[in-house]
Amino acid sequence: MAQATAIQPSEHALAHLSIQTTASTAANKVFNTPELLEHILLQMPRLEILLLKRTNSTFRDTIDSPILLEHTLLGHARGVRSEQQLTWFHAVHLQPEDRHTYPDLTSIELNRAPLLAQSPSLTDDYHNRALYCLRLNSVHIECPFWYRNSTQHAEAHLDLPVVEPADFDYTEAGPVKVRRVGRPTMRKVGLQDRFGTQWQQLKLLRVACPVKIVIAYHSRGLLFSPQQDPLRHWHRANGEVSCILSAEDANLGQLLLFWDQVMSEYIRVNSGENSAEYRSKLRREAEAA
Repeated sequence: MAQATAIQPSEHALAHLSIQTTASTAANKVFNTPELLEHILLQMPRLEILLLKRTNSTFRDTIDSPILLEHTLLGHARGVRSEQQLTWFHAVHLQPEDRHTYPDLTSIELNRAPLLAQSPSLTDDYHNRALYCLRLNSVHIECPFWYRNSTQHAEAHLDLPVVEPADFDYTEAGPVKVRRVGRPTMRKVGLQDRFGTQWQQLKLLRVACPVKIVIAYHSRGLLFSPQQDPLRHWHRANGEVSCILSAEDANLGQLLLFWDQVMSEYIRVNSGENSAEYRSKLRREAEAA
């Protein structure tokens, strides 16, 4: 009876298996080392990091670390790709989309400004991929983001609500609400779930770029300026006021703070002793005298 002979694997097969095993072992060591995994995750798009939490406990604990949480939802893009991302950001917005209507402006796509829905059409799938929208009572506040080529900074444009002159005395600067409209995978990370009152630090852009906040309004009085002679008619029907937020301060809290300041001033210069009715009363008294 012939004796069975063990089949010897070829040296090539053994070398190939050894390489695969070594590569697999090296990858496991990297992905199971929180410090190395953290460095890798910091190079990824922030909105994709949370989707990896279910990979295993190491991924979950690393993503839940303060550095990754701050990077994922609060901070700017950073690490070795930060300067490259900022260079790309400027490069893709060099050509205005409409040289006739907006000769100096290019719209910023949602993938670079993913925080706020920029359109009132919240049923549109494109805008549903944003995380939040701003609402005043039941009205959506449109917040489009633009890139101005001449100054190389981003702009966020908002409009104050139109108030009839007779209604200013009854109008209050109500708080703007932040409503979640984002993707289902992102809804689980709510504003208050982990950050408490730190939700105001949510960045407006994914790159570290200054943002100019421009708020347009319709007013008979000029905001943040000495008011005209109350006996004269105000002819100013509309205007805008702005502030520039640094890359570090370009967050949701600073945007809402500026909105509140402008809204309060908007009411002040159109109500009380600055209201159209009160000014008319002063003119009538002056004419009668």
